[in-house]
Amino acid sequence: MRQYIARRLLLFIPTLFIVSLIIFGLLRLGPGDPIEQYYGDATSGTETNLSAKEIQELREYLNLDDHITVQYFKWIGDIVTLSPGQSFRPPNLDVLDEVVDALPLTAEIALTTIVLSLLIAIPLGVISAVRQDTLIDYGLRVFSIGFLAMPIFWTAILALLIGIETANWIPPLEYKEIWQDPLQNVKKLWLPILILAINSGAVIARMMRSATLEVLRQDYVRTAHAKGLKETLVISRHVIKNAMLPVVTVAGLQAAILFSGTLIMESLFVLPGLGLTLLYSINDNDFPMVQFIVVMVSLFIMILNLVIDVIYAWLDPRIRLN
Repeated sequence: MRQYIARRLLLFIPTLFIVSLIIFGLLRLGPGDPIEQYYGDATSGTETNLSAKEIQELREYLNLDDHITVQYFKWIGDIVTLSPGQSFRPPNLDVLDEVVDALPLTAEIALTTIVLSLLIAIPLGVISAVRQDTLIDYGLRVFSIGFLAMPIFWTAILALLIGIETANWIPPLEYKEIWQDPLQNVKKLWLPILILAINSGAVIARMMRSATLEVLRQDYVRTAHAKGLKETLVISRHVIKNAMLPVVTVAGLQAAILFSGTLIMESLFVLPGLGLTLLYSINDNDFPMVQFIVVMVSLFIMILNLVIDVIYAWLDPRIRLN
């Protein structure tokens, strides 16, 4: 197990290198110049508060006049030393400080969503499978398929409209971190977290139902029933754990794509998290911020995949990680 984990960790290095090359190159192939966008261009007559000399000094300060290979390797060196540079957006704040400020909110949304979606999806999937082809099963299947069919942004907008029209309610505008004001934090985040959890939970519930139905048909489950074990014991001891393998895969994939859903929620509910920071940075051609966030998200996904593989081995002793 330790050798397998060590090899996987070593593979992170070439993977992150390829990701860094792709994001670095794509940003510079795109249209627009960050200095012209913020300060104008004195050389082309665009309105600006800076002289041509000051703009040139700013470009040199931000290393934008260096050759692209020099810029890349300097940025890689900064990443390795955890000093990813300064934002291009005035007042040119430190990228790491900005990400550290935005990360707790996104982490809170993501972790709470994952836990809540599992708490919703696993019981619903098991109940739907155990009560196959009953009214309960049909109702739960309609529920899960319905949320699978609805785009998450549409669900969020619909929830906001219903709250406004039926109860004259809108989410509070001010966000407070949970250790500062827990009640205000819950008031601000409960709806986006619930929407994300139901959307992810619908996918997981469908997979949990299918996996549970497959396990229920296995001989060892029939044997457990034949021995006179209560159904609740059979389900809890023999069915759920064996049905979790494909569910872990789907849950891991949902966690990986949760960042895109978080970005939508942060945009709609005006939440100052990592997703909203990335969206603003893309719109503003803020290369250092976009590059660092993409690399961090890629690293998170790789770690998540490693954790999923380790969970496989724990759930099924027959799986050996070599």
